[in-house]
Amino acid sequence: MPQTHNILLFPGDGIGPEVMGEAVKILNHFSSQPSLSSSHEFIFRSELIGGCSIDTHGKSVTPEVLSVAQDWADAVLFAAVGGPKWDTQRRGLDGPEGGLLQVRRALDVYANLRPCAANTPSPSIAKEFSPFKQDVIEGVDFVVVRENCGGAYFGKKVEDPEYAMDEWGYSTPEIQRVTRIAAQLALRHDPPWPVISLDKANVLASSRLWRKVFEQTMKTEFPQVKYLNQLADSASLILAIDPRKLNGVLLADNTFGDMISDQAGSIVGTLGVLPSASLNTLPGLKLEEGQKQKALYEPTHGSAPDIAGRNIANPTAMILCVALMFRYSFDMEKEARQIEDAIRNVLEAGIRTGDLRGTATTTGFGDAVVSELKREDPNMPRPTLPKPGFSLLRLHNTQSPHFITMLSSTAKTNLVDSIAQDIEGCIYAIGYYTNTGVLDADNTLQFDQVIRKIKREERHALRKMFRRVRTYRKKASKAKKGYKKIRKLIKKERNEQGQDHQQKEQAWNAVETELKLDVDSAVYSDHESPEQVSSPTDYEKCIVDKPLASNEIATNILAGKIAATLESLQNTQFTMV
Repeated sequence: MPQTHNILLFPGDGIGPEVMGEAVKILNHFSSQPSLSSSHEFIFRSELIGGCSIDTHGKSVTPEVLSVAQDWADAVLFAAVGGPKWDTQRRGLDGPEGGLLQVRRALDVYANLRPCAANTPSPSIAKEFSPFKQDVIEGVDFVVVRENCGGAYFGKKVEDPEYAMDEWGYSTPEIQRVTRIAAQLALRHDPPWPVISLDKANVLASSRLWRKVFEQTMKTEFPQVKYLNQLADSASLILAIDPRKLNGVLLADNTFGDMISDQAGSIVGTLGVLPSASLNTLPGLKLEEGQKQKALYEPTHGSAPDIAGRNIANPTAMILCVALMFRYSFDMEKEARQIEDAIRNVLEAGIRTGDLRGTATTTGFGDAVVSELKREDPNMPRPTLPKPGFSLLRLHNTQSPHFITMLSSTAKTNLVDSIAQDIEGCIYAIGYYTNTGVLDADNTLQFDQVIRKIKREERHALRKMFRRVRTYRKKASKAKKGYKKIRKLIKKERNEQGQDHQQKEQAWNAVETELKLDVDSAVYSDHESPEQVSSPTDYEKCIVDKPLASNEIATNILAGKIAATLESLQNTQFTMV
């Protein structure tokens, strides 16, 4: 008989319902697998929390919902709460965020886990978005364990017009239990990770007790695990300079843990792709009498009300929460790794939402992850999108009709979008080039209008792709000024020395050759000449080899490229069922 897992869903506000839908899509995929359906059964129940609960019941979470979370649910999946609608109406536990705090306390999920690694969710994301240099974050791998139910966030509060106070206190049992979670996480690795405790024992009484209890617990219960104490402010500095020094398990109280875990998001470059888990135990640990394993999983991003309902939110963090739930609540390590690998492969293939400079929709990204999970043969070719700057000609010469038939409808749409981006590239390259050999923004108006017709979405990724074109504009303009100076010098020299017409032509040819090399080299980021580049892309060929005499010629070339693209797609994309 299969083991039943009761999962309580809290879609919440803003983009919450959209990203939660993609998490459920992943769960439904595993529920339909014969190998799993015989041993695991997932039962879902959705309830209101946050702003939507305030609108319906007048409370951020009702007692009945808290009872469901405590008595029925084995795990809770939470998406997001809050928004400007409720910001001025309610605060604290009465506000939308208060519902989440009440659920955490009701479940007593005292240990919050936030994994952080340079290759999570994919290496390319950290490479493109992290403010750190790659040699600094390469090899970074740690998890922040934050005490989640005590400290200043839950202590007694005083808030008068001229005085405010937050009680920041911890008891020995509270510190012991979260220390045990951190040590058990360290033991999951071979060799065991070190446990690094963050505090401010030099100034805070609560931190002095924290350090004392932490050291006693590690010495007596986990002698095989290395541990050390680190002041929280100096740990923040280390994280900014050399984060590899913190590899292991970082243990902190509620306040310091909140700060350090958000700072750790800078390793990846965005909090929008990171999941978190709040636990009261780990699989395999002995529970106290009458205690039931509870867990709450939530993405680190907010409700993003400005993009809610537009199907453009990034569900990566929410889907990764499912992976954490499989790992820490249901002891399904294999399936958790499958989800993480699928997301990594999809992101590496170029299928991304707008916040990651992609064109995929929320549902499209979820479909792509499910398609990746369904790939039975790991060696089977994976649908990939052409990367920025990918030649149209190369695309249609290498991607066969069979490749198109392997794509889902969403992937086909993404492929067409990528081709549209390539066309945009040709438009910009051709549009900026004039008969003077200098890139001129004044000649781009009609091409901008064509671009808006082809694709109305944001084009920040395209602008980044064509930084080399902007570089070309600057260097070509500089070269033009140099050209004029040389021309004056030649004219002066000719007048002084009485050069004949043939000598003048030879001098001009030498100057023009030198200028052309300068302008051509500006196209390439490494300043190589066109002859040194083995396969320049189409738009580079247009710039280097075909100086345009007028915008009429540019328009004709553009029309030819679009016609060729549509002709190629007629035999592949648009005839597939």
